[in-house]
Amino acid sequence: MADLECRSAPVHKSVMDTFAIGLGQNRGLMWVRKWGLDIIITGKLAWKIKNLAWDWASSFR
Repeated sequence: MADLECRSAPVHKSVMDTFAIGLGQNRGLMWVRKWGLDIIITGKLAWKIKNLAWDWASSFR
């Protein structure tokens, strides 16, 4: 639509790179890239964050 109106298209926001993996009960691995830093969280905290994200995403219809 922006090309037809001879104007620039809106700039899209980038999403934060994130991966969360469950490795069994109370074990997990989470990797986040934010502000040019690689942040790695392991263990019980990563497992809980993965479960929270899974439950939150599952609540959408």
